[in-house]
Order: sequence, then C-alpha cells, then structure tokens
Amino acid sequence: MRAVSIVLSFVMVLSGAALAAAGELDGTWTGATPGGSSIKVVVANNQAKSYYFKGKSQGGIGGKVSGGKAAFGLRTNKSAKVVLQGQKGNKLVFVYTDNTGPDALKVTLTKN
Repeated sequence: MRAVSIVLSFVMVLSGAALAAAGELDGTWTGATPGGSSIKVVVANNQAKSYYFKGKSQGGIGGKVSGGKAAFGLRTNKSAKVVLQGQKGNKLVFVYTDNTGPDALKVTLTKN
C-alpha cells in the first residue's frame, strides 16, 4: 500500500507541473502579418479567450492549452482553425489555416 501511495503522490506532483507549464501561455500576445495587419490573442486560465485581426474580434472559440499548445476554431469563419505553439523567450507561433490551404498564415507573436 505504501508503494502505491508514493507512486500516486509522484503522479500528482507531475500532473501539477504539467498544469503550471500550460499556464505559461496565459497573457496577451500581439504581432503583425507580413503585410502589417495586427493580430492579438488573449489566453487566460489555460484557454484561448479571444482573437483579434486588424483590431476586430474574430470570435474565437476557446481552445484548451495543453503541452504549450492550443488550437481553436472561429465563429466568423467555420472553415478556419488557429493553432498557437509556445516558443522560448516569450514568443508564440500563430498558425491560421482555412479552406485556402494549410498554414495560410504563420506569424510569431510576442507576449505583452
């Protein structure tokens, strides 16, 4: 029984560490497309809460953060998907895909 208790405690500690790491994406992330259009993504409580393109809300549908990555769809464009991938140094890769093809837009965002 004691061995089971030790193993369960170890698993709980590892699970807590994974949740803490996932929270690293929380914050406001901004950047711009090569053409200069602004992008802003807000992540809070381990969920993608909102996405703005050219200052206008794109109606993000919350995506859970897991392993430093989140994916979500958009209310304004049902064929679109956004994937966020955490990077070193307060950077986040934003990949927008829709019916025009994979990786239609790929931008690095910075945490503000």
